[in-house]
Amino acid sequence: AAQDVAASMEEAAWIDCAKIDQLLTERIKVIVSVDGTEQNSAGLDWVLQGMMQSDRETDLKVVHYYDASKEYLPPRWRKDAIESETNTKCTGYLVSKRYNVRVAP
Repeated sequence: AAQDVAASMEEAAWIDCAKIDQLLTERIKVIVSVDGTEQNSAGLDWVLQGMMQSDRETDLKVVHYYDASKEYLPPRWRKDAIESETNTKCTGYLVSKRYNVRVAP
């Protein structure tokens, strides 16, 4: 039984170099969800100013899912404001082919 455990542990620790090479050469796709809060805005800034600048082979998808019935939200937390601010930030740091902003109910 101890030999079976040792054999399975050895097999589980195996690293497939071909898969690692493939992961290292594929374009990285980053997804960020935005909600209009300051904390979330800081997270998007970090991705735009850091990660997206350090690796030019990354693509960014920004998503915002909204509930149209929540008309009580402050103006900056509504879909149009969030979409506008997000597009402005992305345009300031990236060429259009490297990002996509999606707003959906």
